[in-house]
Amino acid sequence: MSRGAKIALGVLVVLAVLLALNALALDNETKPAVQRVDGAEIVRLPGGNLQVLDVPARRAGPGGDAPIVLLHCFTCAIDWWDRMIPALSRRHRVIAIDLLGHGGSEKPKSGYKITEQAALVAQVLAQRDVEGATVVGHSLGGSVATAVAEQSRELVDRLVIVDQAPDDSFGDLGFLARLGFTPVVGEALWRVKTDFAIRDGLEDAFAPGYDVPDEFVEDVRQMTYTSYDDSSAKEDDYSGEKPLDERVAASFVPLLAIFGEEDQIYEARDAVDAYAADVRGARTELIPGAGHSPNVEAPGRTAALILSFAKPVAPVPVEKPKPARPEPTIEKSGGLRGTLLVTPVLAGAGDTLEVRVANRGRVKMLFGLRNRVERRSGDGWADVTKAVFGTPSPQVADLLLQAAAGKVAGPRYGVQVDEVPLPGSLRPGAYRVVKSVAAPSKGGKPAPGLRLDGEFRVRRG
Repeated sequence: MSRGAKIALGVLVVLAVLLALNALALDNETKPAVQRVDGAEIVRLPGGNLQVLDVPARRAGPGGDAPIVLLHCFTCAIDWWDRMIPALSRRHRVIAIDLLGHGGSEKPKSGYKITEQAALVAQVLAQRDVEGATVVGHSLGGSVATAVAEQSRELVDRLVIVDQAPDDSFGDLGFLARLGFTPVVGEALWRVKTDFAIRDGLEDAFAPGYDVPDEFVEDVRQMTYTSYDDSSAKEDDYSGEKPLDERVAASFVPLLAIFGEEDQIYEARDAVDAYAADVRGARTELIPGAGHSPNVEAPGRTAALILSFAKPVAPVPVEKPKPARPEPTIEKSGGLRGTLLVTPVLAGAGDTLEVRVANRGRVKMLFGLRNRVERRSGDGWADVTKAVFGTPSPQVADLLLQAAAGKVAGPRYGVQVDEVPLPGSLRPGAYRVVKSVAAPSKGGKPAPGLRLDGEFRVRRG
């Protein structure tokens, strides 16, 4: 081996040792809780001490309005709510909490599971006699807020999720972001990070062109590498085990999901559609011009949405399980009566649906079959016939049943069945097949009409 090769090998060995020592040192680094916000206090808990800001309502409403609890995002802190707290605290008590490993809270070696974070939040609220709160979680805080609703239902009356998708399938971290969580390499990057690099990484948390505040750079610097790495990993574990929309649906907590329309981390429209489809009665809002952090970028609009949602509402009833093969029957004038049934009720992209139409009326023929497929979008339905059949809705008359105009669909054909293969690219969500039917016209008089529909759902994956 040449002298130069030996020197190079020696340098590599020294570098490897330094990297390993750096990783070991950072992985064992801890920080105590420190008050960093005026008016906040350190709450001492068995699982870790948290910084808590408790702001009383300036004007209490009749009987007292329910408290609002604020849980921040990953690498963030209480100050990400600064522009909203004045509006929220006009009539509501506001409790903002630095999650474990963030802001002024303690940064221990462990304890970053979402369920552990939720347990600490619940302890803070229980100590302060808080029940029936509106719990608001931004990004990582949305996962923790969901876990609080799961574990301590009496504490949560309403849940607000801000820019946290049901799971990580709705977005993808870039290469550099993923590199920061790679063992040894991640610790090395953490050691040499500059304010410029932190600011560059934070830009994804806002709409393109937004100027990242200096205090948010300092929030990242307050973390340890362990709190940074573990908080992200445990968040992925939590939503990977069961998506947030399914968890919220099972908790029967009224939900408001708010997303910035220009979110650079998640596909905002797909995420709100998933919450709308899977959580009964969910309200969803897209805020134009805002990115991943509308609580910072559009604080007035975001606060107004939360305040409107926090008003007392009737409780959401527990939904009874639907029968495996529901048969909705619709009857209209002219003796028309029919049933449209779609199975399976829960399908996957690429599966084949069975669409079964039965005529049970007194007329012998049904004419004018016209079909479309719609997808649940917010509070309404969007026509997606082209996405299913490759043909726009106005051109798909008689496609589902492949019945030409005038074909008998009465007693001779008591049931018509068609198999519809779903395209593999179909997005998850709630769908329905809609069929418009008309009876034969008589003497030039308009024929009675009948509208049939049958719902199904496309699952993820």
